[in-house]
Amino acid sequence: MKTIQFNCPNCQQHFEAGEATAAQPVLCPNCQTTFLSPTSLPPSVWATPAGDAQKKASEAAEALERTSQTALWTARFIFAAGVLIGAALFQNGEEGRAVSIFSGAVALAVMFGFSARLAGIHAAILRLRK
Repeated sequence: MKTIQFNCPNCQQHFEAGEATAAQPVLCPNCQTTFLSPTSLPPSVWATPAGDAQKKASEAAEALERTSQTALWTARFIFAAGVLIGAALFQNGEEGRAVSIFSGAVALAVMFGFSARLAGIHAAILRLRK
């Protein structure tokens, strides 16, 4: 079996591995950098420090967190608007329409709240992957 020799792109720690490990993730025990083991391509193509991936994951997590907060505020607004409109309709004797408006507002608020929770969970997962 042919062996592949390569270095960590961050600290230059030397590695030697079997050809079967080509293009597989490697964790450098010296500096904790994660990178892909080489294939037949030159090192400049395959050796990418995990820092770039971590930066992208962090940016994605921050964007998801903003999305989560926006969805939560949207849910609160829809619910409050539904309650106010439903109360006004109820006072005017339009109980049927009031219940419809209130039910729709609750359904939309739950949907946006659920979306916010999912975005928040996804952001947390991305942060854990760092």
